[in-house]
Amino acid sequence: MAQEARTQGRSIVSVDWLRQHIDDPDVVVLCASMGNPIRSHQVAIPGAIVADLESDFSDASNSLPHTAPQNATAVFENVGVSDSSTVVVYDRHGMMCAARVWWLARLAGLSSVAVLDGGLPAWIAAGGETSASVQAQSRGRITASENRHLLTDMRGVERAAARSYGVIVDARSAGRFAGVEPEPRDGLVAGHIPGSVNLPYTDVVDDNGLLKTPEELQTLVESVVGSARELTMTCGSGVSACLIALAAWEAGYRDVVVYDGSWSEWGRPDLGKPYET
Repeated sequence: MAQEARTQGRSIVSVDWLRQHIDDPDVVVLCASMGNPIRSHQVAIPGAIVADLESDFSDASNSLPHTAPQNATAVFENVGVSDSSTVVVYDRHGMMCAARVWWLARLAGLSSVAVLDGGLPAWIAAGGETSASVQAQSRGRITASENRHLLTDMRGVERAAARSYGVIVDARSAGRFAGVEPEPRDGLVAGHIPGSVNLPYTDVVDDNGLLKTPEELQTLVESVVGSARELTMTCGSGVSACLIALAAWEAGYRDVVVYDGSWSEWGRPDLGKPYET
């Protein structure tokens, strides 16, 4: 099963796939969220474990929101993930948080991890069972090395901006990118990193809330980045950037990094970073 997911070369699984494999002992289902939606709404995919981006799945010691935990391996071990696990991550609404947890799982060195296409709404629409409780898990064990190169910082973005063969891609809305819509976080300037291009994360899903096909995504990403193959993804706080990173991965791009601080860092007036509108 885990091998099947690897040989498919995809990071998305369908509701049908999960229904067929949900009882397999190596499958770990994570409900990605900001806060604990299962406690609040009492609806979960059976056996799901909460992956809270407002708690353990972010670095609480960092003043920036939603930055990666310092020890991603331990975070996944604490929710029962091991080297042999096949991890399926879903979202209550869309796939933004799920994509962030997917990226963190890859950061932790996991190779068999996928996002549930369409998340909980697609699961319920297909008649999938739900539960009002979360799964208790024993601690897992991960021996793989972390892939810290999947994240970049402000200096990495500055280097990327100076190169002619890479592109910085911003997942925020067109209005926020252009600086005509206010930022949801107080105290930030409006605009975007000089030279960056805009691919709103909402553009990578279809009208049914499913990720567009690899062919559609390839056309979409190419229309934004041109011939570039080295992509640096950014957004407001590094979360929706992971959804366009997932889209680029599905489109065949492999040289992709996420700017962890994103606009929450770059847009701070006290840092004096250049920006465009």
